Amino acid sequence: MYFDAGMRYIHAMRRKIPSTQALLAFEAAAHRGSFTLAGQDLSVSQSAVSHQILGLEQDLDVSLFLRLPRQLVLTDAGRSLLSRVSPALDALEAAMLDLASSKGEGGTLELGVVPTFATKWLIPRMPTFLKAHPHVTLNLSTRLLPFDFSLTGLDAAIHYGRPDWPGTESEYLMGEESVVVCSPALMKSASCGARPTC
Repeated sequence: MYFDAGMRYIHAMRRKIPSTQALLAFEAAAHRGSFTLAGQDLSVSQSAVSHQILGLEQDLDVSLFLRLPRQLVLTDAGRSLLSRVSPALDALEAAMLDLASSKGEGGTLELGVVPTFATKWLIPRMPTFLKAHPHVTLNLSTRLLPFDFSLTGLDAAIHYGRPDWPGTESEYLMGEESVVVCSPALMKSASCGARPTC
């Protein structure tokens, strides 16, 4: 059994991420179909929203909206960006709320686990762990096979198999011993030289 953690890479160069205000303005305008309504939601002016989105389009060199007389309509590029921006903003908000609620004394660990190992070994031990670490929230997600951490939102995984999971660092936890079991009747018939029928 191995513990695998997704590797985090630190980039020396400046990240190519627009300002949070621009992303919030884009998301609000996309949902509301209007710069004016988006501005009301964000407590800023219509021109401020328009300016943020124009800057975002210039940075990306792509049009995100079709500006019709009475309505904004997302372009294909806008729909694609929205599908990625909204989950990212949700995750960022959740991280801030989690940190604020725990006062920096814990956090949330998203852990992928083999189902049988989780039910038979891990879950029975969780009360002791949570009592010792009350500020940690542990969320379990069952996984049978290795996966791409960047596509799941999981922080780590406990899996059964070889320690050759690409893009991770593994820590050996324990081995297991397999035994053969059978019914007493079958054992008796086998010991008497009879061939088992099943």
